[in-house]
Amino acid sequence: MLISQLHATAKDVQVEIAKIRVDLSYERDPSRDLVDRIHGDWNIIVAGRILVSDRGARPVDGEVEGGLFLVDGQHRVLAAKRLEIKKLDARVIDLSEHPDPGQVEALLRLHANVGLADRSLERFKAQVRSGDEQSIGIQKLLAQFDTEINTVANGDFGINCVSKIERIYSVDQGSLLRSTLELMRDVYGEIRGHSAQAPLFHGIAWFIVCHLDTGQVNRDRLVEKMKGMTIVQLNARARTHASVMGKSLWFNVYRALVELYNEKLTGKKLEWVSRGANRLGSGAGQTFH
Repeated sequence: MLISQLHATAKDVQVEIAKIRVDLSYERDPSRDLVDRIHGDWNIIVAGRILVSDRGARPVDGEVEGGLFLVDGQHRVLAAKRLEIKKLDARVIDLSEHPDPGQVEALLRLHANVGLADRSLERFKAQVRSGDEQSIGIQKLLAQFDTEINTVANGDFGINCVSKIERIYSVDQGSLLRSTLELMRDVYGEIRGHSAQAPLFHGIAWFIVCHLDTGQVNRDRLVEKMKGMTIVQLNARARTHASVMGKSLWFNVYRALVELYNEKLTGKKLEWVSRGANRLGSGAGQTFH
């Protein structure tokens, strides 16, 4: 309903570039290479219309700022600025009466993006701002473990492997991801940097599904065994398995965890579970790869 209303009230006009602002809560970092290409081969006809939001007049001290905000066309605007072009054709949508125009703009930016694929971190940032239920659920769950999805890749803080986190979360709307995070926290303390790698998340999640959730494993023993091996050592063992037996690195992290748990174990030892590795749990109906 909102989209049809926006379309009905939208106006095609020329907009002064100097008056357009950018909301960094959902916009991505521009690609210098793409701006260079557009600048070097500028064609006003091919450039088409940019998409702009008119938030109208807003209280000076309000949380939401007023004015014109760019929704789609950031690279074209930057190229036009280099060429000292003062105005561009624009489709202007009226969000002057909307209580949270940034949310609508973020959603439209995700749909309008066809020229340059978003990096996963950029996409996630925009999804959160647009009110995407799963993305907000992930954000809240990670906050409980004092970590977060990075808005810009960082090897020391936060989590960069957002696509893997989304896949684990989507299996059962967060229960498996919570179990994975709890185990990682109990073993490594902080979930960031080396302890926030995609193969580690995936391998631990698969171990939980195959062994911990089925009651085959003593969790306290698992935690102590994992504490006795650094992540560097675990990854090195996983790579050794991969070189000999193949399969993805995440699956060999899982193999290494099974091997680690079995060390000095009396009684029946765990066996690797490879069948159904692309699915989590019988009847779960969720792809996990």
